[in-house]
Amino acid sequence: MTHSDSRIQAALGIGLWERLDELSDDALTENPDSGLAIYAKGIAAMRRREYIEARGHFEVALSRDPNVPNFSHGLAICDFVDNNVQSAENRIRSVLQSHPDYFDGQLFLCWILAKSHQTSRAEIEIRAALTSQPEHPSLLEALLYLRRNVERRRDTEELTRRLLAANPESVTGHLCLADSLLRNNRPAEAAEEIRYCLSKLPRVEMRHQLQRLLTVAKLMQHPLGGVPLLCLTVWAKITKVFVWPKIRRIGREPKFNR
Repeated sequence: MTHSDSRIQAALGIGLWERLDELSDDALTENPDSGLAIYAKGIAAMRRREYIEARGHFEVALSRDPNVPNFSHGLAICDFVDNNVQSAENRIRSVLQSHPDYFDGQLFLCWILAKSHQTSRAEIEIRAALTSQPEHPSLLEALLYLRRNVERRRDTEELTRRLLAANPESVTGHLCLADSLLRNNRPAEAAEEIRYCLSKLPRVEMRHQLQRLLTVAKLMQHPLGGVPLLCLTVWAKITKVFVWPKIRRIGREPKFNR
């Protein structure tokens, strides 16, 4: 591995995504056949959500070195983004046959099955991965997603606290805990969890959702009890029925061309 490749490896390890293109160009100047540099350019494109470009880079990287599991993993992610779930699963299972200890591949397989609502199969894969790493935060997040978003269960506070014990900075954990606290009529504690999430999340659209959730928590603590919250609910329903349909008619655009 060249010095430039080592720098790319370090950047990938600590998540310096914004520097990947620059480091990759340096590495390709030093070694035009560097599969790692081409792979890093694919990761940079994927972070920009330019998946067609990313797929091209991953395919070239794989042609340079077919034995690196990350390169096939990148293509599996592109398959999944293209809604080709079966191709993504087949590709990552093929990687795991050759590299059974490749943890990122095990984790990705768990998420593929969970997000495609294959509940029983996802449960099997998550449980199998947890036997070797019983408190790994990413696996616990996958299991929490399966419980809350797929099975629609709400008795997840114990699992959420287990996730936060493994990773106290998990935004997913704090957000799920806030939801559980609100459902258990503990708005003051929920508000603290929501404020923590707001301090960690840069995405504007997610911050708007959290601000609304924080408003609900504050209204639940109001001296008048549930009256302000009831008024907010009625206002939201009126807006949904009378305002949003008109906005959608005026500004309608294709779902996938935004």
